[in-house]
Amino acid sequence: MSQDKIIAFDSLRVFAIFSVLLLHASVVPFLCSYPSTDWEMANVYEAISRWNVAVFIMISGALFLRKSKPLNIKRLYSKNILRIIAIFLFWSAIYAAYALITGNEKYTLFDALNGPHHFWYLKALIGLYIAIPIFKYIVSKKKFEQWFLIATFILGIVAPSTFDIIGISNPKLKMSLINYYSQFNVQLISTYSFYFVVGHYFIEYPITKCHRHILYTLGAISPLIVMMLTRYVTGIDGKPFASFLGNEFICTTLEAMAVFMLFISSSKIAKFSHRFSSLSGCVLGIYIVHILVMYILSDLGLKSDSYSATYFTPLYSIIVFAISYIIVIILKRIPFVNKWFI
Repeated sequence: MSQDKIIAFDSLRVFAIFSVLLLHASVVPFLCSYPSTDWEMANVYEAISRWNVAVFIMISGALFLRKSKPLNIKRLYSKNILRIIAIFLFWSAIYAAYALITGNEKYTLFDALNGPHHFWYLKALIGLYIAIPIFKYIVSKKKFEQWFLIATFILGIVAPSTFDIIGISNPKLKMSLINYYSQFNVQLISTYSFYFVVGHYFIEYPITKCHRHILYTLGAISPLIVMMLTRYVTGIDGKPFASFLGNEFICTTLEAMAVFMLFISSSKIAKFSHRFSSLSGCVLGIYIVHILVMYILSDLGLKSDSYSATYFTPLYSIIVFAISYIIVIILKRIPFVNKWFI
């Protein structure tokens, strides 16, 4: 993997974390303001920002599975995985303590070991890291890797996407298919394993210009399809419908792969990406604390739906981003905290 591609990850991380904040800022107007102009705008913001977690996982896969990075089992388990576990437990306790002090019903002490809702990503990351030795073997040969990507794409992306599309006309059949399919316990494992390995594939093997442009086109139209499908089914149900906004829906996958490919293939992006290196180092911390910042702002009377979603959702995202960034910068000045908890 070229140094330019690694450098491009700095700007991609920053772009992705702001997308996370935009996504979370639009959740309340999406769920609570239908039917209205605010809901329509929230639907737009949701559709264009769902790619972020998939891209984070693709970056991790690209970095951990690259051939130039030898597998160090001791470091992987005693530092990388242990640090994510430490972050999870420490910040879960912080969120629980805040809920206990404020009497906030959004998060209770009983949930401490489960963590706040956005910590599902940390759990997924721990599982993926544990499986890195297996992934290393899979990507050791191109043919293995290609067959693995085909299988996980079908099991983790195509199958659940098909169920969602079937559900437009036959919700009962959709639920029956999902209930049957879930018995095999392959969907979540396949979905995030696909993202982890495809990140490596994209940086390890050259993708032709023609194929890149096809991917960019599919990635560009994907949020439009999600917006239209969500609007259509929401209109039928009379309430917000979010099934097309999941990480396993094929449009999210295409959008994520297109964004990832754009950043690693553009020489222009690589040229200015180094400017984001210090900010990129704060991205995980921003992800960890931003929901707590949103809780505090909400308790102070500034909520994500306080004003029109058209302009306030991106403005609110910027506010949360700035506050979270300041908090992370302060915490990073504390050596022990910087090493293990941020």
